[in-house]
Amino acid sequence: GWAIVAGGNVSLDSGSVHGDLWVGNGWTPVQSVAVMGTVSSSAPSPVDFAAVKSQMELLSNYLAGAVPNGIVQNNWGSVVLTGRFEVNVFQLDASVLAHANGLTFDVPSGSTSIVNVSGASLTMRNFGINLLHAEATRILFNAYEATSVSVWSFGMQGSMLAPYADVTFNNGAWDGTLIAKSLFGTGEMHWVPFSGKIPCDDPVLFPSASGLSSSLTSCAASPVTSDSAPYAGALLLLVLGLAIL
Repeated sequence: GWAIVAGGNVSLDSGSVHGDLWVGNGWTPVQSVAVMGTVSSSAPSPVDFAAVKSQMELLSNYLAGAVPNGIVQNNWGSVVLTGRFEVNVFQLDASVLAHANGLTFDVPSGSTSIVNVSGASLTMRNFGINLLHAEATRILFNAYEATSVSVWSFGMQGSMLAPYADVTFNNGAWDGTLIAKSLFGTGEMHWVPFSGKIPCDDPVLFPSASGLSSSLTSCAASPVTSDSAPYAGALLLLVLGLAIL
């Protein structure tokens, strides 16, 4: 399957790619880089980048309007996110994560956590994520305002939606998926696809945005009508693993 799908150029200095690689503009192979799959640039692209860009920007803005239902505690840099619902929504300012020395998710097993992060610049470095009943496959960081994301010496657990951001990722391991404008760095990505639930037209989480999700392919045609109803529409596009818009 696809490990990297890039609409522009790809430059790799070292390491390995465990999967197939599709490059839109240019790929310069380096002897020290091992690709455990095929390299292709022939049409058609496995991703319609214009459509994905539009959808991911719309989805990011849509999720940013969700009403938080989780509790955020900041104990001298040790940040604890506590939720008790099927879909837990947290709101954080980027400055909280920039000064954090730990991040813990305390949520029910099988639940989804959506972390909306405000701020134009997001930095996460020199700490790890502790999962209490949470699963990396059901965590989504939505950096809806970020134009710059820096992840350094960090063990990332979960996926990130940052459609406007240039991402720098160095000296760490990322268990999840990434949707971003661009990616640069020496970090290691692990295939841990997002399988959480996206709330669509939920009257509790989105009291003033009814109908918006009708234009989102991530949402089902039938809106959710109660807080206890099943959420529809897994974020299918994130299973691409790494899509650079």
